[in-house]
Amino acid sequence: MFWLIETQEQFEDLKDHKLENIIAIPIQRHLELHPAIYTPLCLYVRDVDTKEGYLLNFFHSEALKIEYTQVREWIATIQKVYTPDRKVFNYFYHGQNTYSLPTTKEENTQALNYFSRRYYNDPELSNIIPIVKHFEHCQKVSEEHLKDISDYVPNEFRKTVEDIFWVIERNGLKVSDTLEEYFNIERPFLSLVNQHILTQYNLNNTTGRPSNHFNHINFAALNKDNGCRSVFVPRNDLLMEIDLVAYHPTLISKLVKYESATGDIYEDFGQVYGMDRDEAKKLVFKQLYGNVFEQYKDFEFFKLTTAYIDELWTKFQKQGYIDGVDERYRFYRKDLTNMNPQKLFNYIIQNYETVSNVGLLQKILYLLEDKKSKIVLYTYDAILLDLAKEDKDILRKIVGVFEEENLKITINVGKRYDSLQPF
Repeated sequence: MFWLIETQEQFEDLKDHKLENIIAIPIQRHLELHPAIYTPLCLYVRDVDTKEGYLLNFFHSEALKIEYTQVREWIATIQKVYTPDRKVFNYFYHGQNTYSLPTTKEENTQALNYFSRRYYNDPELSNIIPIVKHFEHCQKVSEEHLKDISDYVPNEFRKTVEDIFWVIERNGLKVSDTLEEYFNIERPFLSLVNQHILTQYNLNNTTGRPSNHFNHINFAALNKDNGCRSVFVPRNDLLMEIDLVAYHPTLISKLVKYESATGDIYEDFGQVYGMDRDEAKKLVFKQLYGNVFEQYKDFEFFKLTTAYIDELWTKFQKQGYIDGVDERYRFYRKDLTNMNPQKLFNYIIQNYETVSNVGLLQKILYLLEDKKSKIVLYTYDAILLDLAKEDKDILRKIVGVFEEENLKITINVGKRYDSLQPF
């Protein structure tokens, strides 16, 4: 078969090959375009068994076009579909037969780099790039993945994480007309559609903790003081932010089995050392990940934490790796540089935070299924919802999700993200 699939006859011939395992790579209309905005320009597939590669054309102007909906139906019949980023692939096809491949160092071919530099600002960049150059690039990328695919072990928890953040980021955040006053978005076509700006969570981080930086906006660290948050407004009735109180100290308490006398680690510390909660909070945070001040070493929380860090480090050094929470992640010494006991502990806490939050988000998304209200932003210890008043009866159940895990929260609501008030 020829590599380019552009007619119905060629597609039927491809289906007759009864492919069982493929690598699939969607080609967006611009190499940096958010995948939620348009159907891909083309889809590259490679048979894992025969190593034959094909490019199915949907919209590229250099070739005839086949209907993409039938390709989705065909993919559903394939046993295993491997892709560099399953969360991205979800926008074209979402199924449990898809798997993210391990991250590799992906470098564009010389041709793609040339066209990207020259047509950086053109929304139709990928259509300008000759279709054969897309094929050559995908052949190169898939060749790297084929080297290790026989040793690939699917990670079902990873699939859960991908699905959760796919649902959140595709909701987008509604923005006001003042967007350009606060954010210098050179190419809004990459992420802005119908007065909504799209976020994109990067899940390929050492601890599993997702970052969220797309099109020059760091959504995980929006400035609280310069007014930029005023840009984000509800599509429904209100924005509602749920903040987890003393989240890391709470997680550490669970990890080291510290039992709080008051239910609040800061209150505990303040009572023992005679200070108010605000002062106690500052001091606890300074010592949270180790390096405890001499005068506070006898505080039970710090004693247990220090012992845990020492045990963790000894195990890491002895066996060459340490498991994250519930063994869903494993940190290998050979993959980590400049490690020390406190840094390793911080990795474990970030990992614990992520696993815990995935569980919380999964339950909340289930409650919001078929509701107008949506989760629109996640920032480690806070969840932002775009709330419809008709869904107000679901709020008690959402609060119950946190109560079940003995997590304290505060809730703030408002018409703009910068001016939320206690609920």
